[in-house]
Amino acid sequence: MQLRAHGSSGRCSRARNAPINNRLSFSYGLRITMTLFHGESHEEWLSMRCLKYFREGNSDRPLLVCLSGGAHLARVFYGDRSSNPEDFLDYWLERSGWGLLALSYPSDHPSMNSVAPDLTIGAWAEWVSVVTSKAVQQTPNRQVVVAMWSMAGRSAAAINIALASHGVDAVGFYALAASPPLPGLNFVTPGGESLLPNGLWGGGVYVHGFLDSLSRQNQLNERTIIDEDKYLVSYRCNTPIMLRGTPQRYSSGPYWNHEEAHDDMKASNFAGFPITANISPTDMSDSKHALCDRTNWGYFNLQKVRVYTQSLDPHEAVWEQIRILSKSINSRLSADVSGGHFFFLGSLGAKATARHIESLFEELRSIRDVFESIFRPGQPGRTIPASGF
Repeated sequence: MQLRAHGSSGRCSRARNAPINNRLSFSYGLRITMTLFHGESHEEWLSMRCLKYFREGNSDRPLLVCLSGGAHLARVFYGDRSSNPEDFLDYWLERSGWGLLALSYPSDHPSMNSVAPDLTIGAWAEWVSVVTSKAVQQTPNRQVVVAMWSMAGRSAAAINIALASHGVDAVGFYALAASPPLPGLNFVTPGGESLLPNGLWGGGVYVHGFLDSLSRQNQLNERTIIDEDKYLVSYRCNTPIMLRGTPQRYSSGPYWNHEEAHDDMKASNFAGFPITANISPTDMSDSKHALCDRTNWGYFNLQKVRVYTQSLDPHEAVWEQIRILSKSINSRLSADVSGGHFFFLGSLGAKATARHIESLFEELRSIRDVFESIFRPGQPGRTIPASGF
């Protein structure tokens, strides 16, 4: 994620910073008795309690698993009691019969009050996979796809592999302004991100950028989507630092380890990555995603094709099919929506994003069919990497 700070100079003013910090501290005091929103429940596994929103939808339509980014609950996908349903993805997906499973990682937010500062991507991937497998237990043939927003992209390979290990064969993933597990993509404050006394990360320099991006969506929709105070109280949260996939780690205190971060993200397990479609913003305020997502995620799509190609005999006629697939795959799996980092918020962006999710699903399914016809897993003479599709 790359979000410009308030003002054209890129510097946050002290005057604006102080009120936000005060409101955050104050709102946490008020939220101790916060009740759950409609459709929400707590899900606990291995002593880790997280927030789940589940709307089943039609069993013959896909289930979209939505994973939120840093410093945010998954409520950004379905909204709150006072919001306009049309401003959120859930509304438009429901109209098409799709189901939605939106999962919020553990946080000290009063909606779950589950503090896990030492949570790794691997452990979070296991939790996501267990909950997803339960959601489709009664409909084991249901098609599942995963949408990752922002920081969630760092977990793509780990989650895809974990899903496969729990019997969930995801058709593909969507990157919504999401950062893949490439080094250097996530900004790290010199000396490390400042952590709260409980070890969680509060969002740091990004908070003002989030507010600016939310304001941009209000502007595009010519009305307020989420009131700023409501956003700070009901949507923002504190985050386990290792979910960012940076070398900054935590275990009874912060430390640094590049190799651990790399291995936790499974960043070099190319066979384990999902085939990923990307839906990108258009605003310069989120230039990293607007300019680079297609190429960044395309790199992992092509690396997956390359690894699977190694399972073939070198002179097979299907080589030409592989070349054609490699030329077209990334252009077929790319779309954009007007706006910044919150491009999917507001009726205009939510509707457009849902439309792209549906059309890209057909592309994901078509590419998967071509992929399987080329590599034919299970056929004699072929050894397919066993890390999930």
